[in-house]
Amino acid sequence: MISFIKKSVSAPKDILLADMHSHLLAGLDDGVKSHEEAVEIIIKFRDLGYKKLITTPHIMSDYYRNEPEQIKRTLHELNDILAAKGIGIIVEAAAEYYLDEELIKKLATHEPLLTLGDRYL
Repeated sequence: MISFIKKSVSAPKDILLADMHSHLLAGLDDGVKSHEEAVEIIIKFRDLGYKKLITTPHIMSDYYRNEPEQIKRTLHELNDILAAKGIGIIVEAAAEYYLDEELIKKLATHEPLLTLGDRYL
């Protein structure tokens, strides 16, 4: 275990292909504050060998009141910037839902949620 800690930190390019938890949508939560900051981080992910990022902004009824349409709009803006800069990486969005009364209501009324794939919350 100690020898692992001493090794330099770099991602094995043949193993890490996707990240499923990040806060790369500007201004939505405690993550990046600008698209420029997001692009810098995404380039680092790409350079480490990642092919896909699934960013997961917080949705919390009492603090981060993000809505799916707002998240999708910000994702679209970011993807447009990445395409314009020729940064070849897939960025999608799900959400990090806070287990609160609002989420329970959304589940009870079958409100569409931002999930991983079609069913993973």
